[in-house]
Amino acid sequence: MRGSGRGLGRSPRGVVTMALAVAVAVAAGLLVGEVTVGAHRLDEYLQAARVSVAPNRLDVDWELGPGVAVAERVRQMLDRDGDGRVSEAEADAYARRVVGEVRVEIDYQPRKLKVLGVHLPKGADWTNGSGVIQLSAGLRFPALAAGAHVLTLTNRHELAMSVYQVNALVPVSPVVRLGRQSRDELQQGYRLEFTVLARIGALRLLRGRCG
Repeated sequence: MRGSGRGLGRSPRGVVTMALAVAVAVAAGLLVGEVTVGAHRLDEYLQAARVSVAPNRLDVDWELGPGVAVAERVRQMLDRDGDGRVSEAEADAYARRVVGEVRVEIDYQPRKLKVLGVHLPKGADWTNGSGVIQLSAGLRFPALAAGAHVLTLTNRHELAMSVYQVNALVPVSPVVRLGRQSRDELQQGYRLEFTVLARIGALRLLRGRCG
């Protein structure tokens, strides 16, 4: 699955640094709310997520960046048979582990994310801590009714060595409007309030944008 997306028809993005990815998103007006991406300590595992909400689906893209002091530990978690290389099966298994340790609720109902793709850094990147693991996950659900809704996301993957960041992308769907975002102190827990507009409301919004 490495380097190719499956499931809901999405592909993981190309390898870019977290700082560059967020800078581009901010410049394009794609990220909403707090953005704190920057350099992280060498002994930390940075897990940065971008959330995209639609009336009938949720997509979460992670960039997982182990600092140089923990990079080998992360590589060993991926290389389960210890043969010095990470197979596609091992990459898939690790991606499922990460996603399995993330709890997602929509309107306080648990939902299960599905891995869509995972892309690993080249071997040399593990030695200097510059490698970034890219992971895409998503889920589909029956279309939400018009009105207010709440998304919560809690990441419990590798608590001891990790730092977390979560930001929402501007919705692609014209019927979704983002509201308040809140995070706990570690950004391990994230809450997003959003509204799904009725069809007539969405049409009025589009007409307003078009002047």
